[in-house]
Amino acid sequence: MGAKFQSNTHDAMPIHEVVVDGFWMDETEVTNAQFRDFVEATGYRT
Repeated sequence: MGAKFQSNTHDAMPIHEVVVDGFWMDETEVTNAQFRDFVEATGYRT
């Protein structure tokens, strides 16, 4: 992870290895608009 040259993010340098733990990915993508509609309809609090 990282960049050879400075980028817009302060943590891009130096290039370094990163470990990502396992995670779940849903079968169906949800757009921001769909999530907004869900939150408005159910009162879900993020």
